Amino acid sequence: MDLKVLRTGSRGPQVKLLQLGLSRYGFALTTDGIFGQDTYDAVTAFQGQNDLVRDGIVGANTWRALMPWLTVYITYKVRRGDTIYRLAQRYNTTISLIEGANPDLNPYNLRVGSEITIPFDFDVVPTGIEFTSTVLELCVRGLTARYPFISHGSIGSSVMGKQLWYLKIGEGSKNLMFNASHHANEWITSPHVMAFL
Repeated sequence: MDLKVLRTGSRGPQVKLLQLGLSRYGFALTTDGIFGQDTYDAVTAFQGQNDLVRDGIVGANTWRALMPWLTVYITYKVRRGDTIYRLAQRYNTTISLIEGANPDLNPYNLRVGSEITIPFDFDVVPTGIEFTSTVLELCVRGLTARYPFISHGSIGSSVMGKQLWYLKIGEGSKNLMFNASHHANEWITSPHVMAFL
């Protein structure tokens, strides 16, 4: 995934993605694509809360810590005393989202040490930001984690070397294909198809 190093003065779609993740984390930010003082303050606070160097620079470690708020889920290792209800409360999500992401899970018998997916209670597909190849990949990861009946893969690469993703639902005898962003700069069709999915 092509995530750039961002700092004060950075501008563009990846700054909007950063601002989206920080907003989902809990900071009141406008997704304007400008790394100004408000974004800097949110980044340094986020870094401090996640045991990172508080330098205001968004590099690999900060992106990695922010990733759950971009893919909209975490992988959690069950501990003694955990219940689905307590996990839903702790991560501000719903029991039904946790159960849906873990269809083989027995909610009355969580096995200590087992890993489960905990989806956050946000829409996986964001609006209000450009739908870049990076955002698309994050959505693919988020959708397939939240809805394990969706499979994904790649049918190749674009002329720019970006993955051409496919998502598949169902196993029936009839096939139906939806295509988005078929021509250059027609990115607006991708979030519509992804939101429909």
